[in-house]
Amino acid sequence: MNPWIVDLEVSMACHQKRDRSELRSERSEKLTSLVGYILRVFISYLLGIICKLLNMESDQSSNPQTGRTTWTPPMDRLFIGLMEDQVQKGQLLDGQFNKYAWTHFVDNFKQSFGSSFTKDVLKNRMKTLKKNYVAVSTLRGQSGFGWDQSREIVTADDAVWDDYIKKHPDVKCWRTKTLAHFDELAIIFGDNKANGRYI
Repeated sequence: MNPWIVDLEVSMACHQKRDRSELRSERSEKLTSLVGYILRVFISYLLGIICKLLNMESDQSSNPQTGRTTWTPPMDRLFIGLMEDQVQKGQLLDGQFNKYAWTHFVDNFKQSFGSSFTKDVLKNRMKTLKKNYVAVSTLRGQSGFGWDQSREIVTADDAVWDDYIKKHPDVKCWRTKTLAHFDELAIIFGDNKANGRYI
């Protein structure tokens, strides 16, 4: 057999193998690219669902059984920070925030936690925070009582607590209950506690 023909056949076989190999490589690259695209679309879809679920959870911050809003530490932290900021800007007069401040509070809450936070919901929370601040501030001012800053709790000897609770049973919960952000609440409510108004 002619060596030229053998070389030509070998060369053609090599090209065909190379063409098949290149074709496989090209198909593999296209398949990898397609799989990557499908994964990106799927992950994007899943993230969209997760975001919607998270927004639904924050929109549903009311307890369906009681209709009351469930407050979390991040919600309190945001609200107290917003109130403190408005106090420093002079938006609290005679123990009441002005209309601008309330609009600012509501807008920030809706943006952060969903549409269930209305002015009335925030006003009710402000009443609760002020009531808690006044109770703890009053306790701290009594003889024998102290404050543990790290635990954010009122402290006293058992005998002091027992004697005080006999005369004031409504403060029993503060024996074990903490009050976060006391110093910030003092900035917001400290000068207004004497007038007894909570809004």
